Amino acid sequence: MKKYIFLSLACVAIVFASCYDYNEANFKGLDELTQVQNKTAYQYSLTDADYTEIAKALRLNKNKEDSLKAADLAKYKNFSEQLSAADLIPYLLASKYYTVDPGASALVSYKFNTGVYDTTQIANTDKYSLVDADYLAMGTGKDEPGKYKNFSDKVRPEYYIPIWLNLQYPYAKAGSVKLIRYKFYTSQGVSARSSVFTLGETGWVMLPKYIIEQREGQFIFAKTETGKKWVFDPTIVISFEAADYQVLADYVKTHQAIENPALQPYPDSEFFYGCNAKYKNVTYRESDRSKDTSYPASGTTAEKVAFMDARTVEALQVYLALKFPDAPMQVSGIDQKARITLTIYSDPSRTSSQNIVWEYELQCTGEKQWKYLKRHSPTTGETETAK
Repeated sequence: MKKYIFLSLACVAIVFASCYDYNEANFKGLDELTQVQNKTAYQYSLTDADYTEIAKALRLNKNKEDSLKAADLAKYKNFSEQLSAADLIPYLLASKYYTVDPGASALVSYKFNTGVYDTTQIANTDKYSLVDADYLAMGTGKDEPGKYKNFSDKVRPEYYIPIWLNLQYPYAKAGSVKLIRYKFYTSQGVSARSSVFTLGETGWVMLPKYIIEQREGQFIFAKTETGKKWVFDPTIVISFEAADYQVLADYVKTHQAIENPALQPYPDSEFFYGCNAKYKNVTYRESDRSKDTSYPASGTTAEKVAFMDARTVEALQVYLALKFPDAPMQVSGIDQKARITLTIYSDPSRTSSQNIVWEYELQCTGEKQWKYLKRHSPTTGETETAK
């Protein structure tokens, strides 16, 4: 009996020893592919509490530079040239969205301190220093500027000076800017200050000492040389407007149109790439593109479209080289890409729509070199990859 038991156990051992994972052997990476992936595209607007949280995370680095940044961030609750949003926001995302997988993204809205107003751009005729008579005209009673001929924490310049400006410049136009110099009293004494005022829809207003803008930044969760983490997405995102089409119209004027003036019949359009700033599109209309001597006028519709598609890609490569001549191939280990949206008019291969919107994706591969990757049309739902 014992012999049979030992024989059975031996057979079972042989069976298990001979078993192997068929899927793993024949479908490498199947387990990873079949796992649920969190590639959510988040949108988030930072609150004051978030700046404090980032400051706390910075202090954990336990070095002087990050401690100083943490102190400024907690105090002012905005980013600046010195407090980089691209470097610091990932601290928050790492604690907020920690269950994501590579491919997840977050569009984050935040406050950015652009610095002080550039007063060198204000004409000297729009700069004025208040004199005693001006303070007196604003009132001489208690807590009025004329009492001591200065302002203070109780006598606020942002209240009195706009009223004075309305009286001094009754015919000023909206958008007018004035720099006003005045005296200001504190417990340390009287000192000279200046502020910039602009005329808006509701009257004159004092601009803040530091200009705070609301900005947006795109971040992605990606595999990097130091592991998977949230990083700033350096992708250049542009939706072509008239000025962008004009960049290419101007380029053709000083290049291809010199030899063939017919390529630019109007200052705001050209027919080498087909860019038209007036109508904000790229024309594929044959009557326009046939002015290019290299256009395959006698070719098939497919050949004509292929020719113009290639020209459109070339136009975007030229545009990116002109607008971003110093673009690096990577930013913080992430490939530098560009996503450009434009409109193509009168594609001869289409019958359903005269205007088709396309979103092109390109990648920087060297100095002023951009490689076309793919394009997607939100109009038709099509996606085409580079061949």
